[in-house]
Amino acid sequence: MDLERTDSLRHVDVVVLGAGMAGMCAAAATAAAGAITLVVESATTIGGSAALSHGTVWTVRDTDVLAQEDPGKYQKHGNSVVVGFDSAVAELSGFGTALGEPVESRRRRAQRFDLPLTFLRIAQKVHSSGGGIRTACVVDQVAPGETGYRVRLRGSRDEIETSSIIVATGGRQADPSVRAELAGPASVLRSNEHSDGGGIDLACSLGAGINSANRGFYGHLFPHGVAPLSGFDYRALALYHSTYGVLVDRNGQRFTDESAGDPRNTIALAAHGGDGVLLWSQATQERAATDPGPIDLVIDRWSYARDRGGQVARAESLDEAARIVRAWGFADPAGALTTSRLTGSTVFLARVVPGVTYTYGGLNATYQGEVLDGNGDVIPGLFTAGADMSDIYHEGYCGGLSAAAVTGMTAGRAAATWALGDTEPAARSTIKTVP
Repeated sequence: MDLERTDSLRHVDVVVLGAGMAGMCAAAATAAAGAITLVVESATTIGGSAALSHGTVWTVRDTDVLAQEDPGKYQKHGNSVVVGFDSAVAELSGFGTALGEPVESRRRRAQRFDLPLTFLRIAQKVHSSGGGIRTACVVDQVAPGETGYRVRLRGSRDEIETSSIIVATGGRQADPSVRAELAGPASVLRSNEHSDGGGIDLACSLGAGINSANRGFYGHLFPHGVAPLSGFDYRALALYHSTYGVLVDRNGQRFTDESAGDPRNTIALAAHGGDGVLLWSQATQERAATDPGPIDLVIDRWSYARDRGGQVARAESLDEAARIVRAWGFADPAGALTTSRLTGSTVFLARVVPGVTYTYGGLNATYQGEVLDGNGDVIPGLFTAGADMSDIYHEGYCGGLSAAAVTGMTAGRAAATWALGDTEPAARSTIKTVP
């Protein structure tokens, strides 16, 4: 990396913290704008949780559907994701990594990408623009500097001076205490192990404000007793078909409208103790075991969970199903089982816990990704994107890769504008309009 150096100080226009979907999309935007960009990633490889995904970038069709999918009062930036989706997909497609044609339905829009190749091509763009990427690298300290900020890396005497910083480290779910508080002590991490809130903490050291009231998260129901062994398990063990089942809590009571979808069922379970039982019919089992679903993966999740040691069972009557639930230490669910969702004699059961992919509460920010302090004022030169940005969603979910791509590109453009001095300071600090 060819960077201007004075003693132990390196000068770059933008430092991006995190090389997941949001961070890499931000770096693509800053490099495209002509900004010398350094991406710092704590893992040994780039890609973050996005590298573990199926690569489908999707969101809902319009803002009306968004309001139905996520009626939460803290949902603030979801509109930007829906509005900016087409533009973000077009920019990603420019790297030549789209797989197949775009897919549209009555409620969704989607485009699948080869994300590992996308990230490599973004890395090529960053390097060819005079910047670079450092992996296995942790930022110990960020402090105000002469022209913006000084960034100190762990185990190095080097300091990096930069005009702009983009915090895109992927949320807080890898911190066990955060995960337990949001989703219960039995909850499972369903993402990379490096997104532990470190980037949010660094921003807070500069005065950033956070929305701790947004306790939402994206995740899926996981069978109790199974620890994921690889990124494949994040998909193979997710019980997407809870949409057609019956979910009861430790009191043996149904507590949510399961048809709202598995991500919302997972949030609902977290709000009811984080420990439940999912029951579904033979018809649902047959459909779930043969339907590739949204991730093109055909697998019998009940059998897979059983063989991996998960707490699952099969009953030949509702009475037997109720006995199994009681044997697992739950109250009698008999009253919750008299529903058309459990027609037929055979019932499949799984004790379930929340699998947490990323958190929704994070850094307060403008629609351009400018981080706000505790008083709601812009912190000059500090930006955020992806799961570190608070309030993209609250009670629902309308696409994680799309949220990371749109907010990452938006923050990247704004950070480059600030760093390159394309606007006056007074104008820079008032960019708060929804795209």
